Amino acid sequence: MAKAKKAKKAAPKKVVKKAAAKGAKKAAAPKAITPDKLAKLSFEELVSANITAMTQTIGNLSDTVDIISQKMESLAFHVIAIEGVLAEVVAASGVDIAAINSNINCRVAGGTDGKGNANRAIDIAATIVAPLPKKKAAVRKR
Repeated sequence: MAKAKKAKKAAPKKVVKKAAAKGAKKAAAPKAITPDKLAKLSFEELVSANITAMTQTIGNLSDTVDIISQKMESLAFHVIAIEGVLAEVVAASGVDIAAINSNINCRVAGGTDGKGNANRAIDIAATIVAPLPKKKAAVRKR
């Protein structure tokens, strides 16, 4: 039985934010409120300070979601490109689908302590190795 390796914690990555559009003004960060100032603020000022802080936090979350969305889109395009290349390689060389299915089953079982279901991965592999449909020549109507 193979021993599981301890996962190393990666250093946190710095997020690079997009440059603001020309002419757009960046909202000034609210100053931190000290306990002395907090005691002197009226109810309306407290509400205003909280709304400002929440607005800034929501803006930061929106930026983060945008970045994650862009990364996911890039990942999807990479997967599609790899599948396209792989389909051409398979068409040119051929593969043993039974060996592929066995390999997938072993990898899923090993990664999930035998509790995982490999059916989705097997279906995806079958789709990749299936022959590509031949494109029909376009017929022009006159």
